[in-house]
Formats: sequence, C-alpha cells, structure tokens
Amino acid sequence: MPGCVHTDLLSASLIPDPYLDENELALAWVGHQQWRYRTSFMLSANEIADSEGTELVCLGLDTVAAVLVNGVAVGRTSNQHRVHRFPVASLLREGDNTIEVVFDDAWPHAESLRDELGPLPNAYPAPFNFIRKMACNFGWDWGQRW
Repeated sequence: MPGCVHTDLLSASLIPDPYLDENELALAWVGHQQWRYRTSFMLSANEIADSEGTELVCLGLDTVAAVLVNGVAVGRTSNQHRVHRFPVASLLREGDNTIEVVFDDAWPHAESLRDELGPLPNAYPAPFNFIRKMACNFGWDWGQRW
C-alpha cells in the first residue's frame, strides 16, 4: 500500500475500467467483499534489539479493518480520516515478519450503526453518514460507488 482495491484489480487486468460505460454498476461487488493485503519484511537481530517502542503507523485505512502483525491482531479500525498507531515491538522477530490488513465491507458496519442510532437526514439511500469513510465512495454524481 498505498493503493485501492479497484486500482489494484485494474492494474492486474482483473476488472474493466470502472470509469467507462456502466462498469461502475457491474463492479459494485468489489466494495462488498473482504480484501486482504499482506506484505513481509526481514529484520536482523540488531534491528530487533533496537525495536523498543516501534509502532506500525497506518494513514487513512479505508475503513473497517483488522491489522495483524505476524498473525497477531494489533487493532481494528473504523475511521478512514485518522492516523492509527499500533505498538508492535513485542511482536517483531528476527527473520521474516508479516503485516496484514483485512478490510471488511463498510456497508454492514454503517447499516448496523444506522439501525442502532435510528435514521438521520440523508439525501442519498446509502448509509454514508453513519461511518467515518469518504462519503463519495457510496456513490455521488461525480464519484463511483465502491
């Protein structure tokens, strides 16, 4: 990362261009899936010795996500508009390490908050006003529904 599921799928030639024709409608399924991003990195014994206070810093995770380091959950997020910091020094190990971010479909999260809090004024049918996520991702006249 940084990135976006749609641009990553497009780069891999797995979906058509979402900005052409009615592809946005045909690709609505993309925003209703769970997506997992994973990377690995190596650390030496010296780096581990110097890792006290190490944090994993995530900028703008979109939106409902679980963050794991070496298979251990270090946090959950539900706000795209903030920086998330997770202490990870105790989880780092010499050799291969992994970071995973599992993104859940934001719609059920927003809908459950709407059900809990009750409806609020909204000019659109999407529950974007119940979640801290870029509102245009729920579909506007100029933005695509992710």
